[in-house]
Amino acid sequence: MVHCFTDTQPPEFIDNECPQNIIRKIDASNNTALVTWDIPSGKDNSRKAPLIVEVHNLQPNSRFTAGAPHLVKYTITDDASNVGKSCEFTITVECKYIDSIL
Repeated sequence: MVHCFTDTQPPEFIDNECPQNIIRKIDASNNTALVTWDIPSGKDNSRKAPLIVEVHNLQPNSRFTAGAPHLVKYTITDDASNVGKSCEFTITVECKYIDSIL
């Protein structure tokens, strides 16, 4: 007797592990800020660890420039090539403004 099993269920990120949007003030003279976060983890019905990849090659504990928000996007894929919903958040680095002395 042959039993066939086809995994069609996508993996998923663990609840509440996708970071919220991050806002930081510049902390260096080159208009950047050091930003860190925890990489989200995931689960799959196969009980094997799914593959989690940040698609823009942005990493925690890195410097980010001031200006437009930086999109951080993690994808999650299992051994059967099922792709789950992504984990996305933005990093915004804001300028510090110093009031001039009159």
